[in-house]
Amino acid sequence: MKIGIITGANSGLGYASTQKLLKEGYYIYMACRSEEKTLEAIKSFDPQLRDQVEYVHCDLSSFDSIRECATYVLNKEKQLNVLMLNAGLMATPPSETKEGYEMQIGVNVLGHALLADLLVPLIKTTPDARVISLSSVASNSGRPLQKQMLKLTKEYRPWQSYSNSKLGDVYYAKALAQYFREQDIDALSIAAHPGGTASQLQINTRKMGGVGISGPFWVYVMKFFGMTIHQGALSQLMGVLSSEVKNGDYIGPKGSGSAFKGNPKVIENYSVSQSELDDFRTLLKTELGLQHF
Repeated sequence: MKIGIITGANSGLGYASTQKLLKEGYYIYMACRSEEKTLEAIKSFDPQLRDQVEYVHCDLSSFDSIRECATYVLNKEKQLNVLMLNAGLMATPPSETKEGYEMQIGVNVLGHALLADLLVPLIKTTPDARVISLSSVASNSGRPLQKQMLKLTKEYRPWQSYSNSKLGDVYYAKALAQYFREQDIDALSIAAHPGGTASQLQINTRKMGGVGISGPFWVYVMKFFGMTIHQGALSQLMGVLSSEVKNGDYIGPKGSGSAFKGNPKVIENYSVSQSELDDFRTLLKTELGLQHF
């Protein structure tokens, strides 16, 4: 049986991805903050599939929690076929992770990078393993991460930080792909964006009040014009299930970095300069002490 870990698996795109991969015969660790919400999600799965899924606590805003999650899986498994870095925060009010990083970048980029780094020993032992990093159309408005962006400042802007973090997710996928090539590891690192999808993400943003009156606006736009979570999850699932994707690919609806909806395709001609990728790798390796990056 193939083994997968999906962060943020109890709702939205992570829930849809979990549901699909269970039907494909995977055993899935649902790496989430809330045990209550995750167990509720598990109850909604087909009864015959519930033995293939397990909750594991993972708070991506706490490095200690991330390490505990990784240790739990490392002690139980000898392979890891899929690591889907799906969880994320969008346009939240000013806040910090346990280690003092700006919350969106801390969760969306740094927390996932640490989790993946700790799990690389399992990925190395698994032929054709897949690491999927979830980006967003908002990455088009992002700026490459610099050290000063990692901390909360008085100039904090919720949407800009979100865009920066989602561009950071693309850079992370590209950088990890380069590491896999350098180390001759039989694994693929792939970025994916879902396009416009009506999910819990917009609802959470509205509840937290990070973007004022624009919060309700995006909830209703996605509700009436966006895709369902099962449609939106097709890009990240293509990264897992397709035999045609390649290491370093970026997948999105209609094959565009800005497409709102449609069937997933590899986004052509999306490249990151080597100097920017080198700077990004140096920043994350130095900041997090990564061993496999």
